[in-house]
Amino acid sequence: MSIDIKLSGYATSDLAAIGDYIEYRLSSPQAAEKTLHMIFDTIQVLSDLPENGEVITTSEGFVTPYRVLICEKRYAISYLYDKGAHRVWIYRVFHALQDWLALLLSRSESGEFSK
Repeated sequence: MSIDIKLSGYATSDLAAIGDYIEYRLSSPQAAEKTLHMIFDTIQVLSDLPENGEVITTSEGFVTPYRVLICEKRYAISYLYDKGAHRVWIYRVFHALQDWLALLLSRSESGEFSK
């Protein structure tokens, strides 16, 4: 059974920012397109393997509800898996060099995901 995948507003903004940075700041539209396709292909894997990502645990040992899937060692895709609803919520997409754990935990606003 295939799992439904939804992107949060944050994830949509993150992906747009990644594409814009590569296309305009690095002057490489082809690389931007290739990178976004690579990220979306990685996200699509979650429709068949929703528990593929690692559960995120803080340095204090707190187990969060988030999972993270690393894409090509460059991007961290954070998501929530709702088994009951058969849905994956892509929450954020970060560059792996960012302090993505701190950003993820500081940006956990409720109500971001709507059905």
